[in-house]
Amino acid sequence: MGIVVRADNGEIWFYMKGADTVMQKLVIANDWMEEECANMAREGLRTLVIGRRRLTEELWAEFDAAFQVADIQLADRDAAKAAIVTQYLEHGLEILAITGVEDKLQDEVKESLDLLRNAGIRIWMLTGDKVETARCIAISSKLVGRGQYIHSVTRGTDPNLSI
Repeated sequence: MGIVVRADNGEIWFYMKGADTVMQKLVIANDWMEEECANMAREGLRTLVIGRRRLTEELWAEFDAAFQVADIQLADRDAAKAAIVTQYLEHGLEILAITGVEDKLQDEVKESLDLLRNAGIRIWMLTGDKVETARCIAISSKLVGRGQYIHSVTRGTDPNLSI
């Protein structure tokens, strides 16, 4: 998610927030972001990266004109607008902040999982979270014990393979 802001001094800034896996491709190369996000994920925190990019008047005018053209298209308007945003704005961002937010469990989750387990019901976790975050949540919710084996099924690096 992003927004363009014109400051009181006339500077134009594009601010964007997103998951670290998305933002990693959009920010200026750095080696500490991935490490810090992994550290937070291991603690069970949900990470969010905030970045910005200064826009020149010329770039803003080019973007605005291209976006207006895409906005009046009759076919594939949303895809055309997204492509313009990607082309003009979503690259070369500098990192402003990395946040780690604790996603608290709802009341009685642990007790509910115990009741289901005691009733002989098998419980699986299906999530889009990072593996490290999912493991921490599985442990904190007592879905698994600290020493219990956790089998992870993740997407491989080969884009032709799918699960």
